[in-house]
Amino acid sequence: MPEFSKREIALLDILVGGASSRVAAAKMGLALRTIELHRRKVMDKLGAATPVQLGFKYAAWKRRNQPGPRVIPGDGAGDGGAPKRL
Repeated sequence: MPEFSKREIALLDILVGGASSRVAAAKMGLALRTIELHRRKVMDKLGAATPVQLGFKYAAWKRRNQPGPRVIPGDGAGDGGAPKRL
C-alpha cells in the first residue's frame, strides 16, 4: 500500500476534484512543472496509467486508509456470525 506525503494528498484531492494541473499549480502556489512531476509520481505509486484510473485508485486507497470503526466478521461463537465493531 503506497504512502503519500501531505502535499501529494492535497494534489490528489485537487486533481480528483476535476481541476487541471494548471489550476492545481495556482491553488498550491507551485510551478506547473512541479505539479506535473508530482502527478506522475502519484500515478506511478498507484499504478494508474490514465487520469480516470488515478481517480478510481485514489478513491479506493482513501477508503482503505480513513480512520474510523472497522468491522470484522463474527467468529461464529454463538453470535450467529454477526459482524463485530472493533
